[in-house]
Amino acid sequence: MSSDETQEQEPTLDVEELGRDHLEDGPPDDDGSVIILAFAEPASLATSLGTATIAQAEKFLKMPLREDAGVNRDSNGYIRTFFLEGLKWPPETWEHWLEKFPNSGVAKPEWCAAFGSYCVRKAYDAAGKTIPARLCGSASDLAAKYEAAGRLLRREKLFGEDGTIRADAEVVPGPGDLVVFKGHVGILRELYLDGTFTTIEGNTYKGSPRHDGVYQCNRSSTEKRADGNFKLVGFCLLASRDGAVEQHAQSGGSAPATV
Repeated sequence: MSSDETQEQEPTLDVEELGRDHLEDGPPDDDGSVIILAFAEPASLATSLGTATIAQAEKFLKMPLREDAGVNRDSNGYIRTFFLEGLKWPPETWEHWLEKFPNSGVAKPEWCAAFGSYCVRKAYDAAGKTIPARLCGSASDLAAKYEAAGRLLRREKLFGEDGTIRADAEVVPGPGDLVVFKGHVGILRELYLDGTFTTIEGNTYKGSPRHDGVYQCNRSSTEKRADGNFKLVGFCLLASRDGAVEQHAQSGGSAPATV
């Protein structure tokens, strides 16, 4: 739990973002155009905290979790759990979503950020660590909270004009950090020097027909939206920052340059 949240909180919501299908007017998040080269060189170091976050996400990737009970719902109630346990929403916010927010365009809220938050929280709780800032249900709120906490690494601080990692980058995110896109959130699995990266994402789909759920996606720092703006906003520095002490203590060497 972070220092600014209670066990059950009435969330401050970006209802416009949570109540709109971010893929309604475009292709899937991974449209097959980004190729990860077999010889691509990883740019970040794994930590035990990051590995634990990825392990949480992989459970739903392998399941696989799909929206099989309607939009933003699954028959086992996992998506509901992401909100109640990952974001600490009170149950009535989920149960009475449309009553509380009648202008929402979906019967239940979009859940990409809730999925990432759930995986992060489970890993942090198991490690006995405090989450550095409140986890939020929308990409824009999440970015704002982590920027205020000094934990948001914006795209332009990491990547150069050609999309590769800048030689003068002072910080590099790592596996288990949250990736913030315009209107969407994923979990970083691996980052490469050429600016490509892999993620595990909820509330997305790949291929056709559309079956929303949890997928591994190939991404690039140079991907753009239809309006010409970059999709990527930045990275919430979580495991790469908070898992470094564990890694340093285990290795007995100098602290990694990724933190």
